Parts: sequence; C-alpha cells; structure tokens
Amino acid sequence: MLGLNDFYTPEQYGGGKKAEGYLLKAIKLNDQSVSNPYLPGWGKNTAYEMLIRLYINHKLFAEAKKYYQEAIALFPDDYMINKLANELINH
Repeated sequence: MLGLNDFYTPEQYGGGKKAEGYLLKAIKLNDQSVSNPYLPGWGKNTAYEMLIRLYINHKLFAEAKKYYQEAIALFPDDYMINKLANELINH
C-alpha cells in the first residue's frame, strides 16, 4: 500500500520518491499462503503492475520489460499486466 500511495501522490506533495523501493520490496515478499480462492490476495500482481508503470513513466524500458517478463510468468491471466504489453512493444 505504501508503494501505491507514493506512486499516486503528486510530486509537488512529495510523492514519487519511495514508490520504487516499496514496490520492489512488495514483489519479493512471500506469496499468500491461504489456499481459499474466496479470500483476497494481498496484491503482488498489483505491485508488479505499478512497478512496470513506474518504469514506463520514467522511460526506463529495460527495467519495465524485465519486470513485465517476471509478472507475466507469475500472473499470465492478469488483465492489467497484459495491457502493459502494448506500451512496451516498441521500446
């Protein structure tokens, strides 16, 4: 949540300085151990999506592609991650 909060906070209000670190930490955390499909996950797919968006926004396409490949391998059916492919095709 800290990464998402910093990602969406405008720069003039101090945002965007810590998002990368928070999101990198989030994707390294252990997977959810609850096997019940009706319980919510903690959002590792969202952390990947936001990290990729952050790199695209800063025109760091090599990093964006690296984490896109990781994300798509882990979450092949995630709509938002798949949608990012269009932004990476020509870079």
